[in-house]
Amino acid sequence: MIKYIQILILISLLSCGGRKDTIQITFNCDENTNRGNAVVITIYQLINPDKFRLSSFEYLTKNPVATLGTDLVTNSELERTMVPGETLELNEIEIKQESAFIGIIADFHSPAPDGWQAVIPITEDLTRLVIFIHENSISVQEED
Repeated sequence: MIKYIQILILISLLSCGGRKDTIQITFNCDENTNRGNAVVITIYQLINPDKFRLSSFEYLTKNPVATLGTDLVTNSELERTMVPGETLELNEIEIKQESAFIGIIADFHSPAPDGWQAVIPITEDLTRLVIFIHENSISVQEED
């Protein structure tokens, strides 16, 4: 009986607190995005954002595993192609337990110098991200 109570206490402690295992992501693409062309958005789950922030677009798209190394959470990439004026809502996107940050890049024809990538910390309260895809840049709004 004591063993049973200990197991119940352990299960309740493990299930309390902590962050959600999933989030909702909404992509909102402006009408004039990428000069009227589709844009590919890639989302990475990261342990540490430093290599992501310092990497060039070319390295991140050609070989993210080699570029990000151990900072990239295994099997955590998500890629979507968006067309101008489109809105897409994805529910129940799994956030891996080891993930601490979300890195987002956008493949524009002529990206703004600092607008093609974003990094968002994963917090306990994070339940939804809205990714706005503008003419040549992205912005991200966190909602809890």
